[in-house]
Amino acid sequence: MKTIVFQPKAAKQLDKLPAAAREQISDGLDKYAIDGTGDVKKLRNRPGFRLRLGHFRVIFEEDLITIVAIEVLKRDTQTYK
Repeated sequence: MKTIVFQPKAAKQLDKLPAAAREQISDGLDKYAIDGTGDVKKLRNRPGFRLRLGHFRVIFEEDLITIVAIEVLKRDTQTYK
């Protein structure tokens, strides 16, 4: 299992979400950290990856032992800019 680390910006964004959304995101990240499953794609216009969890996206970078969440956003036209 990889360790999940939230950058301060991502932690603030996660804290502002409703409890159900926070739980959905936490569960999705945990599942990805444990077995590598989830809707993950490499980003084209910036470094990193995105994990799609319903209407939310987690922008992250990873190495062999750590997942660093950079942003937690609701999907809209400004998500990847």
